[in-house]
Amino acid sequence: MKAVETDPFAAYIWSNMGVVYRRNGQAEDAKAIYRTALNLDSEELVALNNLYSIHMEQGNEAAARDIHAQVERHRQKNPYYLQHLSGQAVEERRYDDSIRLLRRAIRLKEEEYRFHVALAQSLALNGETGEAQQSLERAKELAPSRRELDAINLTELGSL
Repeated sequence: MKAVETDPFAAYIWSNMGVVYRRNGQAEDAKAIYRTALNLDSEELVALNNLYSIHMEQGNEAAARDIHAQVERHRQKNPYYLQHLSGQAVEERRYDDSIRLLRRAIRLKEEEYRFHVALAQSLALNGETGEAQQSLERAKELAPSRRELDAINLTELGSL
């Protein structure tokens, strides 16, 4: 509340407050707070995603449908969401889709070494070992430390 008093026009503050209310089991109050955040900034991603989630959890498909296109548009710009979709594609052995999604994620956030590791894994699984090696080398260049890179499961890369 002190943050809202300090800057009542900062949508992200309202979004954060909505998260607190939601975690406290006050979904209706959280929805109202998320709507306030969205009135201040219609692109406030946290508010938008959480409002959508509450509608889905409550079975209010009509309300969720009203904001679904906006949520999906934001998700497609989120490189971490694209990485998530890539992981699903790998599980389904759709390696070309995984590679495409990871390349989009890298275009959005080139410096994230985890994307390069995931791309190396997908390329290796797809039999593209040369490109997989290049992606792994790029991941090594970007990783904050060798320990960070070692913490990632590289078993899919085999002998790369």
